[in-house]
Amino acid sequence: MDNFKTVMLIHERLRALNDRADALGRAVDQIDRRLVRVETVLEFATEGRFRPRLTRPGDHPSER
Repeated sequence: MDNFKTVMLIHERLRALNDRADALGRAVDQIDRRLVRVETVLEFATEGRFRPRLTRPGDHPSER
């Protein structure tokens, strides 16, 4: 019976973790859409001269 309780507890925790991961994914999608809008505004404001530099976390300009 203890094993069954343990499995049920793990199942509930995994479900909660999955819900949090889904919420995080939605938040990232929303941030991505906002970033695209900001880039579009900058592109119009600079008459096409705006070119974003894509960097990854941990990249340093001196390493390029």
